[in-house]
Amino acid sequence: MSRKTRIASTSISRRGYLKASVGVTAGLAGCGGSNSDTSNGSSAGSTGDTTQISFRCMSMPNTESFLEKHTQRFEEETDIAVEYEILGWDFQAQSTDISTQSGPDVEESPGGWFLQQIEGWDTLDEYVGNSDYPNIDPDKWFDATTQYTQYQAPNDSEKNNYLIPWWHGARGFPAYKPMLEEAGVPERPKDWGEMIEYGKIFRENMDAHYTAFPWGGLSFPQSFPTLTWSNGGQLISDDKSEWVFNSEEAVDAFDFWINHITKHDLTPDDVVEWDTSAYDNAFADRIATGLRFPGVINKATKREGISREDFELWNVPSGRKSGAEPVTYTGQESIGIHPWAKNKDACAKWIDYLLRPEVQAEYTKPIGYLPAVLETTEKFDPFKSDHIWKQYVELTQSSARATPLVQGYRRTRSLLPSRLTDAAVKAISSGSWATSDSQRVLDNLVSEANGFLQG
Repeated sequence: MSRKTRIASTSISRRGYLKASVGVTAGLAGCGGSNSDTSNGSSAGSTGDTTQISFRCMSMPNTESFLEKHTQRFEEETDIAVEYEILGWDFQAQSTDISTQSGPDVEESPGGWFLQQIEGWDTLDEYVGNSDYPNIDPDKWFDATTQYTQYQAPNDSEKNNYLIPWWHGARGFPAYKPMLEEAGVPERPKDWGEMIEYGKIFRENMDAHYTAFPWGGLSFPQSFPTLTWSNGGQLISDDKSEWVFNSEEAVDAFDFWINHITKHDLTPDDVVEWDTSAYDNAFADRIATGLRFPGVINKATKREGISREDFELWNVPSGRKSGAEPVTYTGQESIGIHPWAKNKDACAKWIDYLLRPEVQAEYTKPIGYLPAVLETTEKFDPFKSDHIWKQYVELTQSSARATPLVQGYRRTRSLLPSRLTDAAVKAISSGSWATSDSQRVLDNLVSEANGFLQG
């Protein structure tokens, strides 16, 4: 038996959607949490010889076909039926269910979102490294993934595993070689000084710009952390007691980022207005390099006359501080088990199944991100043969870093993009920006963010 529920809008509960919709697809990959419109209305349990659990995840291009196939295969193998629900990228349904301690048994958690309501996630230490669940093993995962899965909650005596990585993606420095070669700057810049030098040459020879680090919604946690880290700075103190992104290194990074536009002419003025689509459209057209994940290359190759061989995926250039090394932001989608799940072992088996290398390969290839399990990239194409994928794996292993998991992080993440971008808009419109301006902006932001941290 198989049951599936696809919800396009997270503003409607699953039960309400089923009652209101005509022709909604429903059948059984299990019977799920208390919001399910199932025949018995129960949470995960057993009916006859079949154990039933429920799973909810965010929508990606291949999610529905993937789950249709693999819930059936998993049930045939284990006698565990998985009811699944697919949501758009809106977290309200998840927040509501956690606050009422109801909903699916197993769920995807984007980035550090789970810290909003840590009480809604169960610890998974009993499964991590357990031979009965061979793929729930940090030794098999990319090094960067555990930065998003382990957390010491206020009542915990030590770090616990609350989540298991599913897929992730660092931001690299993709480069469109034909534009660079035409401009006479084919080499990879090793640091910010070379970026400025190459950018000047590029502008002299091209009616385009050398690079762009995104502003707006992508400014934090992507651009600003990447530039700060690559300049030898930190976002937060070692003991995570206070934000420190107003340090000398961070101020220098913010200055350099604004001066991309105002002083060095590395970046178009209207970059502050670009959303994700505008950025992707500008790449390999208005800009030759930038901070983005490799999916931007996939989109560019859909244009006439552009091939995958025209691109390289470089590491982010290092900053001005002596000894600084390239570091880049990585985001991650994880999976966790909610404490109201009635059959936690069955839930863990489903997670273990999703982490099988061949299953990981099938899900992550179409979405342009990396699997959590390193073995997937060693055994399956295109990861092991395509030059962009191989470069992506290498830079992720060598330089990917996650933003810190701390209380108040989501509020900080919501605050920074608009305030950082407002500062850039002011600098562009006034034609004047000093280091003291950057220091003042970051001092104010750190003060507010530390209030969230302590609160």
